[in-house]
Amino acid sequence: VNSGDLFVMGVRGSGSDESGRGNNEYGHIGVVLYEDGDRIQTIEGNTANGVRTRSRKKSDVLGRIRWFDTVGRD
Repeated sequence: VNSGDLFVMGVRGSGSDESGRGNNEYGHIGVVLYEDGDRIQTIEGNTANGVRTRSRKKSDVLGRIRWFDTVGRD
């Protein structure tokens, strides 16, 4: 996990879905600020009705997008 990566996690446990659906589909995204042991520090929108920094367990991350892999080198 690298600074600037986008991470994706399921809606269950993200704190952004209060509907009680109880699923773990992809549904929440944020930007990784930095790695901190078994956690990542993130910045996320739609968290407690605003943009917030959060600490997330790496094990809750379902996928990530590395800009280096996505954007070609010049």
